Amino acid sequence: FMRKRDTRLTTHGAGFNYSRVVSPALAGLIGIVEKGTISASIGKAVFDKMYDSGRSADEIVGAEGLAQIGNERALMTSVASVIEANRDAVAQYRSGKTGTFGFLVGQVMKATRGQANAALVQEAVRRNEAPGSRSPLEQRLAAGRAADIAGSPEHRQGRPDQEMGV
Repeated sequence: FMRKRDTRLTTHGAGFNYSRVVSPALAGLIGIVEKGTISASIGKAVFDKMYDSGRSADEIVGAEGLAQIGNERALMTSVASVIEANRDAVAQYRSGKTGTFGFLVGQVMKATRGQANAALVQEAVRRNEAPGSRSPLEQRLAAGRAADIAGSPEHRQGRPDQEMGV
């Protein structure tokens, strides 16, 4: 952020002794980036808005809804839709072409307008689409089919405890 500040000062012909973003405001911005409220890239955009408007980072983040999506459940909707829309890339990733992992993560970040916590997105994609394995969704479907088979009359033949519902 200091480099960003210095660039803004140089661009506007201001010296080091003059800045619209004073130290406490800059510390506030750094604090919300470190807490994970916003990403570093969003922090740079917030810095520009702080410089232009004189508002605090908290005000800008709150007013413009820039806080990261850090709740995994909230991310799962975006992850699921990206996985569904990019089945070819998912198949390539599962077959071992790890380069498509970055593509899938990028698509989730695009879908969330960069507001998703990138580490959570990577973990969610990795967990749901590990190479050489079935996704948790496919595992649940397979388990459901196994339960259907286990409960079928053909499977229960010769097992009186199942016949009686015991």
